[in-house]
Amino acid sequence: MFRSVLKKALSLTFAMAVVAASAHAWEPENRLMFLTFSRPVALPGATLEAGTYAFEILNAASGNDVVAVRDKARRHVYYTGLTLPMDRPAGMDPSRLLLFGEAKAGDPPRILAWFPRDVQQGREFVYRK
Repeated sequence: MFRSVLKKALSLTFAMAVVAASAHAWEPENRLMFLTFSRPVALPGATLEAGTYAFEILNAASGNDVVAVRDKARRHVYYTGLTLPMDRPAGMDPSRLLLFGEAKAGDPPRILAWFPRDVQQGREFVYRK
């Protein structure tokens, strides 16, 4: 009888672990998103021409602080760097994915922060002063 109860308990524990792992595997931890720009924009040390780019968190499991920006095919890296967590500003439309800074006349606007879909906290890009 004890063996039967123990066997059922272990089976249930294993099943719960498999379900939890499966649910976790379906969550897009890297927050991969494809963003299209109709004009040039800037990131620290890089200018992105008009086009579609892949924004992705590289170390989602350990800290969410490294972001890579690549071409649509994800073959060419335009930016890889540390970012800081940034809460979505109060009143910012939840569907808005980017926060831009001001730019000098003729310069592309700087992307200050990226807010992946369905999250309150985004990633702030770090620019040199």
